[in-house]
Amino acid sequence: MKLLLNKYLFAFLSILFFEMSAFILPAGVYAQFETYNHPELKWETIETEHFNVHFHSGEYRTPRIIAKIAEEVYEVVPELVCFNSEGEIEALDYSKISVVLLKAVQEQQSLMDDLNINVAERQAQIDNIKEELANLKSKLGE
Repeated sequence: MKLLLNKYLFAFLSILFFEMSAFILPAGVYAQFETYNHPELKWETIETEHFNVHFHSGEYRTPRIIAKIAEEVYEVVPELVCFNSEGEIEALDYSKISVVLLKAVQEQQSLMDDLNINVAERQAQIDNIKEELANLKSKLGE
């Protein structure tokens, strides 16, 4: 569960850091790109397995990072993926990240509660064994 939460946190922090740097769209979907296109800028596109990252010339490092993050988010947090009526990936819905993170934290808390119960049970067993050992020693005269 720790690994899962770390992946969620990585995805969340990555999104926070890079979401405003470029437009992330799935491969083959250009509706948003056309809406936000500024004719005074020269636009380029990085294509990944699931997304197209559109950016203006001169910004090469950040779009590559965003492309990598989009694919990682797609793999780790599929709940963020939005599909169109044809079942194709349309975008990542970052507004859902808080719900996903809350669910992960709740799952981790439940796991920690279970582990705490387990530890308490083991401690009770240890205490019983110590008591039995003390009784045996007293019977043997030690």
